[in-house]
Amino acid sequence: MADIGNPHDKFFKEIFTRREALKDFLTQALPQPIAALVDLESLEYLKDSFIDENLRERFSDLLLQVAFKDHGPGYLYLLFEHKSYREPRIALHLLRYMVKIWDACVKQDRPLPVIVPLVFHHGRDSMREGCAFADLFRVPDDLARFLPAFDYLLWDASAVDDEQIRGALLVRAALLIFKYIFREDLRDRLPLILELLVPLCREPPGLAIVEAFLRYIAAAARVEQVSYPELEAVVERILSEPGRSIMPTIAEVLQQEARQQGLQQGLQQGLQQGLQEGLQQGLQQARENVLDVLKARFGELPQALVERVDAVADLALLKVLHRQAIIAESPADFDQTLKLLLD
Repeated sequence: MADIGNPHDKFFKEIFTRREALKDFLTQALPQPIAALVDLESLEYLKDSFIDENLRERFSDLLLQVAFKDHGPGYLYLLFEHKSYREPRIALHLLRYMVKIWDACVKQDRPLPVIVPLVFHHGRDSMREGCAFADLFRVPDDLARFLPAFDYLLWDASAVDDEQIRGALLVRAALLIFKYIFREDLRDRLPLILELLVPLCREPPGLAIVEAFLRYIAAAARVEQVSYPELEAVVERILSEPGRSIMPTIAEVLQQEARQQGLQQGLQQGLQQGLQEGLQQGLQQARENVLDVLKARFGELPQALVERVDAVADLALLKVLHRQAIIAESPADFDQTLKLLLD
């Protein structure tokens, strides 16, 4: 199995545009002092998205208007990072999006509201960076007062023990899937996660949710984690007849999505072979673009740096590196960022 389109974004929106599921998640994601100030019953989804087009492969977002108890209206801004590697400058992205939100308020002649940013990370490794914008800088105290000062909240699936994931069955299952979707032990955890969905199989609305789960797993998990036949076997064992009835539909939908992306040989063969040539060409072109910018700016590059760029096999990461090549102060500065992203 492999990524078709952006299954992470689709599944994230499928789960967290359900009001009760979002409230359930926020009760465990918000620190108690913040949760005490937020009236979750006042949650309103806003249609606006502030993600830059070239970062949509990395992020999704939800903007939520809320009432802060005794403090008037404001926003919760939920930013979902849906790639396996982490973004070391996520606070900079947040600042850009928050300014866009405030700009929209200015255009409507509205007071500037409080925005509580919450980052949802589910990569293979936990995020080790600090949750303050100022952590991006290393400056003496006399200069620190010139830096924008704000923090963001972080819910890091990789750092949360399974036993700490609470809430309704739907939310628990979703958070566990997000936690393990990039990890090698997905195959071992899958039966326990699917058992949480058994009660949902009893009614048609629940079956639709279960189908969304299985479609996400089938589209996002790598073959080395769990193959499609293995997923079918687990579904048949855990979810019995309802699960068996869903799987053919999922296979058909995935194959249709694959064909729409130019895959002509079915789900497995098409994803692994049909896209391979085009993917490799795209990767090579993206690597060359990064190196061309660096060479145009700095001349001959260290061979070790060239080899590190040539080893990158993620188009989204190469897009990030292309931007870094444009703004890097030196090959060494670029190389340091590259090592940080690959760490």
